[in-house]
Amino acid sequence: MRRGPRVVAVVGAMLLLTACGGGDGEETGGEASGDADLVVYAASSLTEAFGEIGSIYEDENPGSTVKFSFESSSTLASQITEGAPADVFASADEMQMGVVEDEGLARDPAPFVTNRLVVITPEDNPMRVENVEDLAEDGLKLVLGGPEVPVGAYAREMFGRLGVLRSAEANVVSNEEDVKAVVAKVRLGEADAGVVYRTDVTSEVEDDLQVIEVPRNASPLAVYPIGALSDAPNPGGARDFVDLVNSEPGARVLRSFGFGLP
Repeated sequence: MRRGPRVVAVVGAMLLLTACGGGDGEETGGEASGDADLVVYAASSLTEAFGEIGSIYEDENPGSTVKFSFESSSTLASQITEGAPADVFASADEMQMGVVEDEGLARDPAPFVTNRLVVITPEDNPMRVENVEDLAEDGLKLVLGGPEVPVGAYAREMFGRLGVLRSAEANVVSNEEDVKAVVAKVRLGEADAGVVYRTDVTSEVEDDLQVIEVPRNASPLAVYPIGALSDAPNPGGARDFVDLVNSEPGARVLRSFGFGLP
């Protein structure tokens, strides 16, 4: 049985981490892991997979707690560069990781999974969408991630490859902050279609949606990098978590949720 992730909402530098241990039990050299909290900032599309990996980490490190902040990669990158304390950053694209790396805040980030786009509609598919080009038809209500959000940027790249970017953008009724919000709006029937990652069509929502595959030549390959942060409050735990994600047990979990490996 999969256990859900522990999620902590983090706003800029306002998050205060509780110091673990003290007095006689204080760690030395800034390498605390063990029973210390670990704060992981991760793209919202990683919610389910990282929830399971977080449980494995906690099982392997008794007394530790993994606290996740799942939002759009652009939001997380902004929070990190503004000084929010975190240990690990996993981004849905290399651009947002680059924002953090350019500030000297990411330690040797590297790709760890890939993803692909799909089109989703409500289960009854009211506009009879059959392919990506149909999203450019007059009168269709389309919801996307915002242009700065990785899934929104990938969607616009896809439309550009197909020569329908202008027409598709004219149909956008809402630009969402992350991919989970796109899924929610389509699932509730507030839009006729949306563009999300394949991995976001989870067992929880699949019965409420129709999925239209995107041709490989049109779909950009989403590449996700991960890295420990240079000023991580728990550098030892950060290193261990990244190692776990990149290990065979971590890869098995990620594959089980539909991610590809680079």
